Amino acid sequence: MTDASAVEAVIGVAVTSLTETVGGFTSARTYRALLDDGRTVFAKIATDDAGRETIALEARALRLGAAPMPRLFGADSPGGVLVTEWLDAEWSPPLHEPTPLWVSIDALAELDPPEELFLVFQGAGREWWSDVVAVDHDRLDLPWIRRHVEVLRTASLAADTSGDRLLHGDLGPGNWCHDHARRWRFVDWGAAHRGNPLVDHTIASIRVGRSTGSPTPTPRLRARPEFAAFVTGRMVAETVETDWSGTPPHALTDRLDDIDAGLRLCAVLFDLEPPALRGRR
Repeated sequence: MTDASAVEAVIGVAVTSLTETVGGFTSARTYRALLDDGRTVFAKIATDDAGRETIALEARALRLGAAPMPRLFGADSPGGVLVTEWLDAEWSPPLHEPTPLWVSIDALAELDPPEELFLVFQGAGREWWSDVVAVDHDRLDLPWIRRHVEVLRTASLAADTSGDRLLHGDLGPGNWCHDHARRWRFVDWGAAHRGNPLVDHTIASIRVGRSTGSPTPTPRLRARPEFAAFVTGRMVAETVETDWSGTPPHALTDRLDDIDAGLRLCAVLFDLEPPALRGRR
């Protein structure tokens, strides 16, 4: 079956053209598809079992049909095919005034998530920093981490992730945009789950800091700084543990940029010396 026929099988409309798009961090193929009825849609087609699992998860989230999400036109979860509206949008818009973004992100937590989305660990008492300091990684500022590991470890242990609200799981410039009405929209829900909205809030704070070049904690994060240590520690641990050889070339660089921003955010919140940026080591 061709990719065009796979899309047609999901939505029941003929595809007149299929243009592959670029970007993303998975092996899935993505397309801008023009349909015989005049509509333009976005199609994602998995190429492996992991991709099919991600598409199944994304389809569960998008069936919620909430306004900040792209409209779901159809999905074949076992087959790894997802078709949504094509967003004629401004991607990674400037964040000179980020308040509307935070309002939109916080509104996600007001949505009732589908029960079939998995519920993450409830409670506190987890940290990754102790394991990280024992490894060698020439692209991480391990000397800075080792100097401040007790602060980061103690803070991370205090992060209570209890909650059952809708979480996107990967909020960032590549997954948020302004639509034609200047509304914030959020795409790529393949990491969606249920948990504490402060996790989403922290991930977004790290990505905003990357975009603006300056860590600027929101009032919510200043009140709960332990989440910065928790999320950044998890990012560092995943980076150390992941085999990046089979990922797109930009994937590791993107994650290291996240870590730089996360460490700088932790430095502000816990009144620590600024870490070195990777380009300055």
